[in-house]
Amino acid sequence: MGVRLRITSLYAKATRRNLVIGQTVEAADLVPRHLPARAAILVASNGRPSWAAFTCPCGNGHQLMISLIAPRRASWQLSGPRRAPTIHPSIDVVAGGHRCHFWIRRGHVEWADPPRTRAHPREEET
Repeated sequence: MGVRLRITSLYAKATRRNLVIGQTVEAADLVPRHLPARAAILVASNGRPSWAAFTCPCGNGHQLMISLIAPRRASWQLSGPRRAPTIHPSIDVVAGGHRCHFWIRRGHVEWADPPRTRAHPREEET
């Protein structure tokens, strides 16, 4: 195992965080301004989830709101129980020059790479 791979693997284990589905609200404008740590707020109308809002697990405090509506260009699927959700595909976001790329599987955050300050590949092209 290479040194970089080993460091990345150790980093991923050390920073693995859990995420649960906490509160459910009826509309996106009802999502609290300050989100709870390690809990996503689910926006669901008529029992159908449409958005998930949570604080990025990197620790920098930026908040994410991802679409769970399938016809949207960028959308994710939510499955599993509230205490151990899976969100698919991976979440790859740049906020203030800080890139975070991770999966949420069975309530665990799994990093593709350690969070770092770097432009997203699509931003580098422009």
